[in-house]
Amino acid sequence: MQFPKFTKPIVSISCGFSHVLAVTLDYKLFSWGDGSYGALGFGDKEDQVEPTRLEIFDHQGRVYKIIQAACGKQHSMCLTNNSNIYSWGKCANGRLGHDEEPTDLLSPKEIYRLSQRKPVFIACGESHSAAISEKRELFTWGHGGYGRLGHGTDERAMAPTVVDALKHLKT
Repeated sequence: MQFPKFTKPIVSISCGFSHVLAVTLDYKLFSWGDGSYGALGFGDKEDQVEPTRLEIFDHQGRVYKIIQAACGKQHSMCLTNNSNIYSWGKCANGRLGHDEEPTDLLSPKEIYRLSQRKPVFIACGESHSAAISEKRELFTWGHGGYGRLGHGTDERAMAPTVVDALKHLKT
């Protein structure tokens, strides 16, 4: 088995239930493991047994620099240098943050609702996701069971929603 030649060292890594995302010092994203639900982002549901580069393109066709990646159980997200969040994989319960319950996303799609909020950090749980904005607002979305979203209910949130209970902590 021949592994890809990384041009720079890995600076961060995230492990899902059965897949992994890694970001290198030169802002490249690598994905491998179980491709079910499109969790690897390559446009299919195929497994990848070795790290494979995943490119995220902007509207002009240029490749984004990736500064962070996060894995859920069967979904993934990444944060670009332009403060854009992309998500892909299993769509159930709104965990991808796209306001709808379409079929699973096999390729990365931007979460437009957060683009004006300038996200600086992302995280994924088993079936929910979160982001912190430049103004230190916490947004959560996905499966709301056990109150995991912090919205004061166990309802799901189909799109990123601010956690009001923590608004006073942002300064």
